[in-house]
Amino acid sequence: MSNTIDPSRQSELVQEFLYACAFWIVAADEELKPGEQTWLNSQFGKQRNDELLIQFSALEGDRFFQVLDDLARAVDDSAKRSIYPGLISWLQSCCGQDGDMGNAETDVLVELKKRLSLDTEIRRLTTVVSSEEDTPTQDERAETRILRGHTGEVYDVSFSPAGATFASASEDATLKLWNAVSLEEIRTLADHSNGVMRLKHSPDGNRLYSGDRSGKINMWNATDGSLLASHTLKRQGGVTSMAIAPDGKMLVVGTEVGRVILLDADSLTESRTLTLQHSGVIRSLCLSMNGKTIVTGGDDKIVRTWNVQTGSVEKELDGHEDGSLPCALRPTASESCPGPGTTPSSYGTLPRARQFALSWDTPSASTVSISAGTANSAYPDPGITPSGYGA
Repeated sequence: MSNTIDPSRQSELVQEFLYACAFWIVAADEELKPGEQTWLNSQFGKQRNDELLIQFSALEGDRFFQVLDDLARAVDDSAKRSIYPGLISWLQSCCGQDGDMGNAETDVLVELKKRLSLDTEIRRLTTVVSSEEDTPTQDERAETRILRGHTGEVYDVSFSPAGATFASASEDATLKLWNAVSLEEIRTLADHSNGVMRLKHSPDGNRLYSGDRSGKINMWNATDGSLLASHTLKRQGGVTSMAIAPDGKMLVVGTEVGRVILLDADSLTESRTLTLQHSGVIRSLCLSMNGKTIVTGGDDKIVRTWNVQTGSVEKELDGHEDGSLPCALRPTASESCPGPGTTPSSYGTLPRARQFALSWDTPSASTVSISAGTANSAYPDPGITPSGYGA
């Protein structure tokens, strides 16, 4: 690895910076395990992983940290806005590849956040700057890109954890994958026979889950678009909400008939249907960061909290005058949280903090709009968990 870094090669710098962060994690226990090797190959490609592994393995002691610091300085703010909010969550998916997140890996995550001043940097990147040169103009704030391609209404979107791509779900029974920077369509995923109502990325970004009006749930390879597994719920109506546990092992769906169903995220086999159902459609669903609590809200105007282990209702909160829609959970001090600045998967971390929005007032509801705006208007409370905003 050269002693000087050329800032003009941003795409390579971003990749090398991300690899340096991941390398620090996998080197924490001084052993590259098979699961970690597979994860690195999936994220960077086998050939590129082999090249970078050799480069970083040759760096000893302070030299590694010098290179990491140089890469962090060389990555421009536009790229940092895309990768910093989801960085810790992405690295946590690497930590679990050997079956357990040990103390050494947890310590590295803490040290990495300190070394990068991650929380401070995220606040800086998501705060409107005061200089005339960098402040978005009124025209830039009003800029909207309409992404066309769907032939039916667009119901849901999900950003990959790294923010590089996002997916959209439509009444036309398809999903579309988009490049979050160029805003170009990457591919169309077609297997559903009914409108696709909800979708969600796995925490490691490798899988994409979708649910349609008939109760069919598909699991896709988020990179190449191949169909990995499929399962249809029996007598439950359509899938109206969806969330996935932070460890990626459990998929939770809410249905049109008011039931909450837990599925194994690898096989899509049903593991449990929660006992008490809402009297009406479940409109929102979210999971706590420790995966022990589910919160649901629906047309019956009641918000319920559920114990995942027992399947029983812990609390019922009423008082709404109409059906409840969004729900969110703030992590407790004892829970592992990706940190301030982490955004729900429905929000992108694009240059100038562009916010992804479903536009129901556009000429055609089959379009997707990307609206430019300030980070202050684009991001919700940074304490909300990545799975905190149910569909």
